[in-house]
Amino acid sequence: MPKLDRRVVGRVFLGAALIVCLGVLAVGFHNADPVRPAAEPRAPHATAATPRPAVEPPGPAPSPRSVPGIRMGATPRSDGTFDVVETITLRIPTDRLILAAPSTALAGATFAASRPRANSVVLRAGGLLVPMRPAEVGTLRVVLLDSPADRIELHYRLSGAIIRSVPSKPNRALGLVAPLAAGLDGSLPTTLTVTRARNLFCPLLSSARQRCAAEVPHGMTALPGLTADDATVVVQLDLPQP
Repeated sequence: MPKLDRRVVGRVFLGAALIVCLGVLAVGFHNADPVRPAAEPRAPHATAATPRPAVEPPGPAPSPRSVPGIRMGATPRSDGTFDVVETITLRIPTDRLILAAPSTALAGATFAASRPRANSVVLRAGGLLVPMRPAEVGTLRVVLLDSPADRIELHYRLSGAIIRSVPSKPNRALGLVAPLAAGLDGSLPTTLTVTRARNLFCPLLSSARQRCAAEVPHGMTALPGLTADDATVVVQLDLPQP
């Protein structure tokens, strides 16, 4: 048997080993995950906000000058009369005013002999002075205006509406007040305030509401809910010193 050349045998083994190694590398390369390119960063996506409906600020509160109603203030004097300021805002302008002093028939027996009367009356309608001749109002008076007005102002001295309480403290008295212009619109909300008042009694209200006083600085005011029709008020008060 001929001898094999060692160099030839070595080359054969080396070639076989090289083939095996290349096969292993090929299999490993095939099974490995392919290298994927890195994803490009996404630009931030802005979400459009849903616009909220605009909230309108509340409008200004209506001025007391524009709210329909009667605002009345009475101040007792040492001579047993009232100084009265009365402001009327009507729902509908009018050129005919119906004025009347407080009715004693609505105030009970205490005032049965009294005759209330408004004297020194100053009347303004729509800001204009209205002549009053004579300048007084008793049981009833109708005043015709040159043009319709929805705002009436009255300043007057109310006499015959205070009775001194006897026996009692020297200056203690009962008074009777009601809007001079109550006949214009009986449904008008009425605010009535009396200085130096100790108590108020509203005889035309239901029995549960007749004690109608609420304390304010220097006096009393009628509780809310009063209208011109039922704004006849009996006042317990202290007259000022002469």
